[in-house]
Amino acid sequence: MHEKIHKLEMPKGIKKLRQCGITESVTQSFKCFVKSRQYGETLASRRAWIYDEFKFKVIMSRMNEDYTLSCRCLLKCLENEDVTQMVLSPITVTALDFADRILEWYRDLTQPSDKKKVNLVSVIDNGTGKTISFDNGSKIICTASRDRVKGYGGDLLVLEFAWNRHADEIYLVMCALLTWGKQVEVASRPKTTDPDCEAMKLFEKLLYGSNLERHIWIMP
Repeated sequence: MHEKIHKLEMPKGIKKLRQCGITESVTQSFKCFVKSRQYGETLASRRAWIYDEFKFKVIMSRMNEDYTLSCRCLLKCLENEDVTQMVLSPITVTALDFADRILEWYRDLTQPSDKKKVNLVSVIDNGTGKTISFDNGSKIICTASRDRVKGYGGDLLVLEFAWNRHADEIYLVMCALLTWGKQVEVASRPKTTDPDCEAMKLFEKLLYGSNLERHIWIMP
C-alpha cells in the first residue's frame, strides 16, 4: 500500500518555502498568484499539494480551502487539454461560490495580450451550480447534485466530505473512478460539532484506515 502523509506548516514567504525543499518546477502561473496580498503566503505554503498529481489525495484542514482548491482546478484546465473535472459540494450555495472563485482566478491569471491564452468559452447554469468550459476542451462542472456523479467518468474533487449527508454514496463513486484511472481529491474540514456522524467516520477512514493508495495532506 502506498501511503504518504504530509503535515504542512506555514512557511514565511518564498525564501522559507525554498528552505523546505519546495522549489522544483515553479510555474509562471504560481509566480503570479503568490503576489496576492491577502492570500499570497497561504498559497505559497500550499504549493506542494496544488502541484501534487497523485491519483488520490485526501486533504484535511481547519480552515476553508476553497480559495486554494479553486486555483488548482483552474490551473489544471489551463495547463492540460480535454480535462473534465467535477467539483461536488454539499450544498448549492457552496457550488456557486466555488465556480465564482474559479472565474475570479481566471480574470487574475490570464492576460488579453497573451497569445497562448486559454480562452473561456462558456459559463452555464446546471441547476445546482455552474459548468465552466474552455477552448482547449477542458471544463469544470461545479455541482451540489450527487445524482450527477452517478455514471460520471472524469476527475472528481469532493468538497467538505465530512459534512455531506451522502458521503457513503460518494465514497462508492470515488472507488469506481480510481479503478478507472481517474484522479480523485477529497478535501474537508473535520466535523467537530458531530464527530460521530457517518460522514466524519468515513472521512477519518480515508485519512487513517483506508487500504487505498493515497497522499494525505494535513493543513494547519
